[in-house]
Amino acid sequence: MILPLPETDREKILYAALEKYRIDGFSKTTMDEIASLSGLSKNTLYRYFPSKEKLTEEVVQSIIHYINSSVKKILNTRQNAIMKFLNMMNFIVNAVLKYHNNMLMDIKVYMPELWNKVDNLRSEYMYANISKIIRQGKKEKLFCDYPNEIIIAIFIGSIRYIINPEFITANSFSLDEAVDTTFEIILNGILTPKGKNIFKKLKNNDNDQIH
Repeated sequence: MILPLPETDREKILYAALEKYRIDGFSKTTMDEIASLSGLSKNTLYRYFPSKEKLTEEVVQSIIHYINSSVKKILNTRQNAIMKFLNMMNFIVNAVLKYHNNMLMDIKVYMPELWNKVDNLRSEYMYANISKIIRQGKKEKLFCDYPNEIIIAIFIGSIRYIINPEFITANSFSLDEAVDTTFEIILNGILTPKGKNIFKKLKNNDNDQIH
């Protein structure tokens, strides 16, 4: 769950809304259902959030805050740049996209302005975080010395197009397959021989754990 266990009425409402959106999507969820799940009256709900749109904006802001703080923790570890990059991508996919796919799909369709805001913030955060990883990777001689701006543009373009609810729904492969294939292609394109050896070992370790 993105939000901590709720204590205040406001937190209970946000918690209930996020859970309903996760399961049923934004469009199919009513304010009555959110009030019921939160254990509060509709009057209390509307006192904090005058509309479902305002409530949804707050929910999305909570998700963005959680993602940003979690990625910062990953970046502050002592891992090499490849591990940081893979851990960041795995977190975003497994903790966010898989968990909230229904909600993201609905927001993109029914609240395009909010979706654009999310997309822009996603790009800003990704630009800042990937820049740090690229700089570290170059210092460690794991990444080739290509222009940072080009590498970042490729990453962000891939995220926007492929790690996207519409793209996943329209194709027969899973979110995991889309993510793994996309970033394997990109990483192999920018890794030095030293970096490729490390990446290969990490993949082999993952396969050994699976089997």
